[in-house]
Amino acid sequence: LFSTAVQIRSIIMLSFSQLAVIAALFTSVYGATSNFRLGVQLSDGSLGGNAGGWGYTEYLQDSSDTFSAYTGDNNYYGPDSVRLSLQTETAGPLIIENVDFRFKIQCNDGSATATGGVIAYTPWASESIGWSDFVLPADGSGLDGVRIGIETRPLTGLTVTDVQIGISILDLTDTSASLSESQNIVGPIGDASELITEWVFANTNTGVHPDGVAIYLSATSTIDPCVSIDVDVDGLLECSATYAEDVAAFTALQEQVEQNTRRINRLTGYPEGSSAMQAPFVQDGGVLSHVHGSGMNNRDLFLIASVFVNVFAVAVIIMLGCQLHKAKHGYKVANYESESVH
Repeated sequence: LFSTAVQIRSIIMLSFSQLAVIAALFTSVYGATSNFRLGVQLSDGSLGGNAGGWGYTEYLQDSSDTFSAYTGDNNYYGPDSVRLSLQTETAGPLIIENVDFRFKIQCNDGSATATGGVIAYTPWASESIGWSDFVLPADGSGLDGVRIGIETRPLTGLTVTDVQIGISILDLTDTSASLSESQNIVGPIGDASELITEWVFANTNTGVHPDGVAIYLSATSTIDPCVSIDVDVDGLLECSATYAEDVAAFTALQEQVEQNTRRINRLTGYPEGSSAMQAPFVQDGGVLSHVHGSGMNNRDLFLIASVFVNVFAVAVIIMLGCQLHKAKHGYKVANYESESVH
């Protein structure tokens, strides 16, 4: 009896460990978001006063090169302060895989349709962190509007987390303002769905309008160390390090299910290799015979619960196996199709 109790406890613990693995896998696949956009807003006078509307980019996963519309203060003339926003498509930790990105910024003078100055870029998320250069309007001073953008490129095996954003504004005529007073950096986003910097201004005199702006990107990036790589027909390099780790995790889960089934068989008297859905057997003088009788005892209830856990685990393995297949092949197919269109 003591031995049977120990085996039951062991199987229950194994079942809970299976469910813990499943929960962890569900969290990693479904608990994060991989899509975001940027927004910019300008104001005039006091911080946040006479503000214009937000100008937003498209979401990162929806376009390889996106700019917001130019946006200014409420009359599109002589703004004093600016702030930046990052919005995720759904709440949750922001994790971007297989896509590298950088931010860009441009400003103009006169109207929302006026020609902008040069475009400045942050470093790529996979390469470095830091500010873009300051950009000025085409005429060299007195910006009225700003637009911001996101540029992407495929990079298989890349994972980007802990994204931070920042904005800075500059007045060429005010030498008294320090850069530390005219910039703000926020992030990471955590489980929220939006980050917004504070309003930043370029000078101590709000009657003097700023001339330039810069944008900031910081992130934690990792690239899987590929032992071997294959070149697909569309020229993309395939990195299977993360995929191999996921397969190993699922293989371990499958082995746990099989081990649990064998323990149930031994405990309940099933012949080796029999289906867990067959009628239970008992040992009777060295001969296996079917149990006859009506009603359910504790062993029957435990058996049903154990079978349910195993069936559930197998279903999850199949479902998440499909997710793995999509993770390995889906992005390359989508990217190939997009390249074909372009």
